[in-house]
Amino acid sequence: ITQQGETYKNIYNHINFATAPENSVFIVPNTKIRYWIETLTPNVVRSPKDANIGYVPILVLEVGKPVPPIAKPFFLGKYLKAYLLPMKR
Repeated sequence: ITQQGETYKNIYNHINFATAPENSVFIVPNTKIRYWIETLTPNVVRSPKDANIGYVPILVLEVGKPVPPIAKPFFLGKYLKAYLLPMKR
């Protein structure tokens, strides 16, 4: 499995969509990863600005990318990490 393939496998196995709040929206700036996550859930957007009010935003980033100071860790994996962001009001 390639490193990229391993990344996708890790997000599928470790960011357990069953443990994410039902009203979650995944914010995924990386286009390739976003397209992959869209095969698992329809609640995926590119930017926090695109998230609807009332949804729990979960930011998914590659390891090494800068993290907003307001983000709270949700998942920290070998290749990807996910953070809870404050909900829009």
